[in-house]
Amino acid sequence: MGCDVRLFWADRYGRERGIYEFAEGQFFVQVEGEDDFSLDIPKGTGTAQGCYVMMEDSEFGGIVDSLTVDTSKDTVTIGGRTWHGVLESALVVPDKGKDYLEASGECNAILAMLVARLNLGYIFKASAADSGFRVSGHRFSRLGSEMGGWTAMRKMLLSAGAKLQIRYSGADRRVILSAVPRGNYVDNYMDGESHAFSITKGRPV
Repeated sequence: MGCDVRLFWADRYGRERGIYEFAEGQFFVQVEGEDDFSLDIPKGTGTAQGCYVMMEDSEFGGIVDSLTVDTSKDTVTIGGRTWHGVLESALVVPDKGKDYLEASGECNAILAMLVARLNLGYIFKASAADSGFRVSGHRFSRLGSEMGGWTAMRKMLLSAGAKLQIRYSGADRRVILSAVPRGNYVDNYMDGESHAFSITKGRPV
């Protein structure tokens, strides 16, 4: 799917530095197990490892982990983990001496607990609103394939009949996590659960 978008970047502290004149590549949002991105951007933007690339008020973005320079081209290739990939790279583990981590209560509050527990507060923040969804005695899996933060959050929300909304907020300089009703795809944000997404020659509009 191609579309024109405002794709901008920020430094490692979330301070916006600019909008790309063009960008060509793809964001993979847990499509067939992939949670990374690769983009060709103009040279000389100042984008470096640890910077953020994102679309405002959407789930599409991530942290730059690599840069590839080809002197024969006018572009630089950047790659890294999407927000989904950053979440998934942090493992939800039980407290010392416990077999499982369990949680009860309002789902956004549990998301906030998990963000703090995974030490991801530098870039993620859970919504402070009451989502209307709750779990009681939810036990997080100890299966290796289900301990990643993204998978653990989704399974917890699924048990409550909800799903995970991810969107970047420039005002907060954070990626906001929220529990929302399943099937809600058009609430002013793009959603990777509804379709795969790729950027092709995205330009500011």
